[in-house]
Amino acid sequence: MQWPTKKHWLAWHTFIGVLSGMMLFIICWSGTFATVSHELDWLTNPAWRSDADQVTHQQLVDAYQQVQTAMPEVEILHLETATTAGYAISVMVKPPKAAPAYVLVDPQTMQINGTYSALTIARFFRDFHMVMFNPLGIGKYLVCVFALLLLTSIITGLVFYKRWWQKFWTLPSGNSARARWSSWHRWLGLWSLWFSVLIAVTGCWYLYEQTRFSMFDGLFSYTDSVRGAERPLPTLTRVKTTITAEQLAQAINITEQAIPELTIHQISLHRAGYLFIAGQTSALLARHRANKVYIDPSTMQLSYRQTADELSPYWRWSNMADPLHFGDFGGLYSKLIWVVFGLSLSVMAFSGTWMYVNRLAAKSTPSSSTSLRLAIYLSWLCLLAALVIAVMHIAALGTHADGWQWPPIAFGSALFLLVWSGITLVGCFWGGYRLIQRVNSDFSLS
Repeated sequence: MQWPTKKHWLAWHTFIGVLSGMMLFIICWSGTFATVSHELDWLTNPAWRSDADQVTHQQLVDAYQQVQTAMPEVEILHLETATTAGYAISVMVKPPKAAPAYVLVDPQTMQINGTYSALTIARFFRDFHMVMFNPLGIGKYLVCVFALLLLTSIITGLVFYKRWWQKFWTLPSGNSARARWSSWHRWLGLWSLWFSVLIAVTGCWYLYEQTRFSMFDGLFSYTDSVRGAERPLPTLTRVKTTITAEQLAQAINITEQAIPELTIHQISLHRAGYLFIAGQTSALLARHRANKVYIDPSTMQLSYRQTADELSPYWRWSNMADPLHFGDFGGLYSKLIWVVFGLSLSVMAFSGTWMYVNRLAAKSTPSSSTSLRLAIYLSWLCLLAALVIAVMHIAALGTHADGWQWPPIAFGSALFLLVWSGITLVGCFWGGYRLIQRVNSDFSLS
């Protein structure tokens, strides 16, 4: 059997780029904004801002009590704080005749800054990037399959690009547009190699996790009170009653004794009957729920404690994937690095397809151009479907027992999402149209 030549590897690299280029652009483009989506909420909605340098555990209790006092009719579901200073405490509530919403409390003044829809910029981009707003469970597979294609594209590219490790300092150049596109594509690919591999590997891990959960043993975490835990907690037959501020303070005290170094960032008041508290310790690269406690609210007894350092290598890695994929482990500085390389990956996804189109006239066949058209049409369909479902989701958040009302979204946040969606739609449709137009002109000349 003959070993594949450089031309074979290039052909595979090109074919993968044709199939995945436009969709990879959409996924990487949305993921880049997902990385700094909390900061975008902060920028576009003044209610998210606070002058507090930090949020103490007592301030979480005070914020809870403030919302309870100001809105006695709502059910409080969840409290969350940012990992950096300058943010309000977000308290998720469920009014009796409306969809869940965020109440934003300034931890310094304990004033309620406002009440806003649960569909924030952060939630929009996470749902778009992770599942394309698909409510049937198909969306995550759709997104994660492209991580596998990205990894394959990286491997084939490195195989045919000989001595690539010597080309980092070769600046992009070229006498023609095609040569310059190719040069920039290779240069960005080399400098973004570490990032591309990281995104591809963590994306493939998400694909494995989802496949394991949906098709095999149904496991998604080591210990939890909800479905998918390797070691499920006992089911609680809890009568749903309101947790008082005093009980919350007691639960936090229990948590501090169980994990003294824990900085609390998340509190869920009814996670399958339990009080759930999670946050950060000195463990590196761990999402909040790697460090957590579960408390039985009927007895106010600790049911389970866990820290990231106590997990097995498998579950430790499982809790590392999110910080690595989104780059939020180092605050704003690491996020901005992820944004720069996320944009580079987006450019490479589109530029690879454009380079292929430029070679069509001399080297391609009508069947390969059909593959490109089909890939672009499917990408357009997925993008349109995601945005249509997003609009339907926003509309559902505005439903009310007394008639439909527009969900409470800050003007700046709504404007940003509208502009981003418009730019993305126009850019993808115009770019895809130009690619198809170029293909048609190539064949009309040949």
